[in-house]
Amino acid sequence: RQRFMGKLRENLVDSRPVFSPLSSLPMFEPRVKNPVALRIGQSAINLPSGHNLILEQLEHVATTIKKLV
Repeated sequence: RQRFMGKLRENLVDSRPVFSPLSSLPMFEPRVKNPVALRIGQSAINLPSGHNLILEQLEHVATTIKKLV
């Protein structure tokens, strides 16, 4: 994930790690087990999103991801 985020940054695409799920907090640990959510929280990234992105920005993000993958 960090290496991929670094490559995105080199191509002027902002990203950040996905937050860990709430079920990973100590207060929930004895009651809730969410292995899928934990795996996603450890590997997923957030990409630019929002209502104010213009088409060219979205195309740049998509093109960059296609190139890197």
